[in-house]
Amino acid sequence: MKYPTQTKVFRTDALRGIIEDQGGMASNNRFRVHLPNLSGTLKADGSQAKDIGNRRELSDLCTSARIPGKTLSVLERNIGMEQIKVANGYTLGDINLTFYLTNAYTAREYFQEWMDCIVSPEPPYTAGFHSNYSKSLTVTQLDRVGDVVYATELIKAYPTSMAEIDLNNQAQTAAIELNVSLTYSNYLIK
Repeated sequence: MKYPTQTKVFRTDALRGIIEDQGGMASNNRFRVHLPNLSGTLKADGSQAKDIGNRRELSDLCTSARIPGKTLSVLERNIGMEQIKVANGYTLGDINLTFYLTNAYTAREYFQEWMDCIVSPEPPYTAGFHSNYSKSLTVTQLDRVGDVVYATELIKAYPTSMAEIDLNNQAQTAAIELNVSLTYSNYLIK
Protein backbone atom coordinates (compact mmCIF):
# COMPACT_ATOMS: atom_id res chain seq x y z
CA MET A 1 0.00 0.00 0.00
CA LYS A 2 1.32 3.37 -0.95
CA TYR A 3 0.90 6.29 1.35
CA PRO A 4 0.29 9.71 -0.10
CA THR A 5 3.28 11.98 0.21
CA GLN A 6 2.92 15.55 1.26
CA THR A 7 5.51 18.07 0.38
CA LYS A 8 5.95 20.64 3.06
CA VAL A 9 6.99 23.96 1.64
CA PHE A 10 8.82 26.30 3.94
CA ARG A 11 7.24 29.74 3.91
CA THR A 12 9.03 32.60 5.63
CA ASP A 13 5.81 34.60 5.93
CA ALA A 14 4.21 31.74 7.90
CA LEU A 15 7.19 31.58 10.25
CA ARG A 16 7.19 35.36 10.64
CA GLY A 17 3.45 35.27 11.41
CA ILE A 18 3.93 32.63 14.13
CA ILE A 19 6.73 34.64 15.73
CA GLU A 20 4.69 37.86 15.64
CA ASP A 21 1.55 36.14 17.01
CA GLN A 22 3.58 34.78 19.93
CA GLY A 23 5.16 38.10 20.90
CA GLY A 24 8.50 37.74 19.11
CA MET A 25 11.56 35.63 19.80
CA ALA A 26 12.69 35.07 23.39
CA SER A 27 16.07 36.61 24.31
CA ASN A 28 18.32 34.60 26.61
CA ASN A 29 20.15 37.71 27.83
CA ARG A 30 17.10 39.29 29.49
CA PHE A 31 16.39 37.74 32.87
CA ARG A 32 16.18 38.43 36.56
CA VAL A 33 16.90 36.22 39.55
CA HIS A 34 14.86 36.98 42.69
CA LEU A 35 16.99 35.89 45.65
CA PRO A 36 15.43 35.15 49.06
CA ASN A 37 15.78 37.31 52.15
CA LEU A 38 18.09 35.58 54.63
CA SER A 39 17.41 37.96 57.52
CA GLY A 40 16.35 36.04 60.61
CA THR A 41 17.03 32.60 59.11
CA LEU A 42 18.29 30.23 61.79
CA LYS A 43 21.91 29.26 61.11
CA ALA A 44 23.32 25.80 61.78
CA ASP A 45 25.15 27.10 64.88
CA GLY A 46 21.94 28.53 66.36
CA SER A 47 22.55 32.21 65.54
CA GLN A 48 20.45 34.17 63.07
CA ALA A 49 21.53 35.09 59.56
CA LYS A 50 21.63 38.68 58.45
CA ASP A 51 20.54 39.84 55.03
CA ILE A 52 23.66 40.66 53.04
CA GLY A 53 23.54 43.49 50.53
CA ASN A 54 20.75 44.64 48.30
CA ARG A 55 19.17 41.59 46.64
CA ARG A 56 18.05 43.73 43.68
CA GLU A 57 21.67 44.76 43.09
CA LEU A 58 22.77 41.12 43.39
CA SER A 59 20.20 40.22 40.75
CA ASP A 60 21.64 42.91 38.47
CA LEU A 61 25.11 41.39 38.97
CA CYS A 62 23.88 37.93 37.89
CA THR A 63 25.40 37.21 34.48
CA SER A 64 24.07 33.69 33.96
CA ALA A 65 21.12 31.64 35.18
CA ARG A 66 19.04 28.68 34.03
CA ILE A 67 15.38 27.88 33.85
CA PRO A 68 15.14 24.38 35.34
CA GLY A 69 14.42 21.26 33.35
CA LYS A 70 12.92 17.92 34.29
CA THR A 71 13.93 14.37 33.29
CA LEU A 72 11.41 11.55 33.60
CA SER A 73 12.62 8.29 35.11
CA VAL A 74 11.30 5.23 33.29
CA LEU A 75 11.22 1.48 33.83
CA GLU A 76 10.86 -1.13 31.13
CA ARG A 77 7.77 -3.27 31.54
CA ASN A 78 6.65 -6.33 29.61
CA ILE A 79 3.03 -6.51 28.56
CA GLY A 80 2.65 -9.78 26.73
CA MET A 81 5.37 -9.83 24.10
CA GLU A 82 5.67 -6.07 23.98
CA GLN A 83 8.19 -4.21 26.07
CA ILE A 84 7.21 -0.62 26.91
CA LYS A 85 8.71 2.10 29.04
CA VAL A 86 6.61 3.39 31.92
CA ALA A 87 7.30 6.61 33.82
CA ASN A 88 7.88 6.13 37.54
CA GLY A 89 9.18 9.53 38.68
CA TYR A 90 11.43 12.39 37.72
CA THR A 91 14.77 13.98 38.51
CA LEU A 92 15.69 17.63 38.64
CA GLY A 93 19.15 18.91 37.82
CA ASP A 94 20.86 21.59 39.88
CA ILE A 95 20.90 25.10 38.47
CA ASN A 96 23.96 27.31 38.27
CA LEU A 97 24.09 31.04 38.82
CA THR A 98 27.05 33.25 37.92
CA PHE A 99 27.61 36.69 39.45
CA TYR A 100 30.09 39.48 38.81
CA LEU A 101 32.04 40.25 41.96
CA THR A 102 32.52 43.84 43.01
CA ASN A 103 35.25 44.90 45.44
CA ALA A 104 32.65 44.62 48.21
CA TYR A 105 32.32 40.84 47.45
CA THR A 106 28.59 41.11 48.24
CA ALA A 107 27.58 38.08 46.15
CA ARG A 108 30.12 35.84 47.88
CA GLU A 109 29.14 37.13 51.33
CA TYR A 110 25.45 36.52 50.56
CA PHE A 111 25.98 32.89 49.53
CA GLN A 112 28.49 32.29 52.36
CA GLU A 113 25.86 33.50 54.83
CA TRP A 114 23.28 31.18 53.26
CA MET A 115 25.69 28.22 53.34
CA ASP A 116 26.42 28.97 57.02
CA CYS A 117 22.71 28.31 57.62
CA ILE A 118 23.19 24.83 56.14
CA VAL A 119 26.45 23.77 57.86
CA SER A 120 28.21 25.71 60.62
CA PRO A 121 31.60 27.06 59.48
CA GLU A 122 33.37 26.35 62.79
CA PRO A 123 33.67 23.36 65.15
CA PRO A 124 31.63 21.69 66.34
CA TYR A 125 30.36 21.35 62.75
CA THR A 126 26.62 20.91 62.75
CA ALA A 127 24.03 20.75 60.01
CA GLY A 128 20.96 22.93 60.09
CA PHE A 129 17.39 21.83 59.49
CA HIS A 130 16.25 21.70 55.87
CA SER A 131 13.10 23.64 56.73
CA ASN A 132 15.25 26.51 58.07
CA TYR A 133 17.68 26.98 55.17
CA SER A 134 15.61 26.01 52.12
CA LYS A 135 14.03 29.04 50.44
CA SER A 136 12.05 29.94 47.34
CA LEU A 137 13.98 31.50 44.48
CA THR A 138 12.52 32.79 41.20
CA VAL A 139 14.15 32.92 37.76
CA THR A 140 12.27 35.24 35.39
CA GLN A 141 12.70 35.57 31.61
CA LEU A 142 12.00 39.10 30.35
CA ASP A 143 11.16 40.49 26.93
CA ARG A 144 12.87 43.45 25.26
CA VAL A 145 10.87 46.01 27.25
CA GLY A 146 11.28 44.25 30.62
CA ASP A 147 7.90 42.51 30.83
CA VAL A 148 7.78 38.98 32.23
CA VAL A 149 7.69 36.32 29.52
CA TYR A 150 8.18 33.23 31.69
CA ALA A 151 8.93 32.65 35.35
CA THR A 152 9.79 29.62 37.46
CA GLU A 153 9.86 29.47 41.22
CA LEU A 154 12.33 27.00 42.69
CA ILE A 155 10.77 25.41 45.76
CA LYS A 156 12.97 24.62 48.79
CA ALA A 157 16.14 25.78 47.06
CA TYR A 158 19.54 26.16 48.68
CA PRO A 159 23.16 26.43 47.52
CA THR A 160 25.18 23.21 47.38
CA SER A 161 28.45 24.64 46.10
CA MET A 162 30.20 27.94 45.72
CA ALA A 163 33.16 27.75 43.35
CA GLU A 164 36.60 28.96 44.29
CA ILE A 165 37.77 32.26 42.87
CA ASP A 166 40.88 32.14 40.74
CA LEU A 167 43.28 35.03 41.21
CA ASN A 168 46.17 35.51 38.81
CA ASN A 169 48.17 38.29 37.21
CA GLN A 170 47.63 37.12 33.62
CA ALA A 171 44.21 38.57 32.86
CA GLN A 172 44.38 42.09 34.25
CA THR A 173 41.16 43.39 32.71
CA ALA A 174 38.90 40.37 33.27
CA ALA A 175 36.05 40.73 35.73
CA ILE A 176 35.95 38.17 38.54
CA GLU A 177 32.88 35.96 38.57
CA LEU A 178 31.37 33.74 41.27
CA ASN A 179 29.69 30.46 40.29
CA VAL A 180 27.07 28.97 42.61
CA SER A 181 25.11 25.71 42.25
CA LEU A 182 21.70 25.34 43.85
CA THR A 183 19.49 22.33 44.34
CA TYR A 184 15.72 22.39 44.90
CA SER A 185 12.86 19.99 45.54
CA ASN A 186 10.56 21.11 42.72
CA TYR A 187 9.62 24.13 40.64
CA LEU A 188 6.43 25.94 39.74
CA ILE A 189 5.70 27.83 36.55
CA LYS A 190 4.40 31.25 37.57
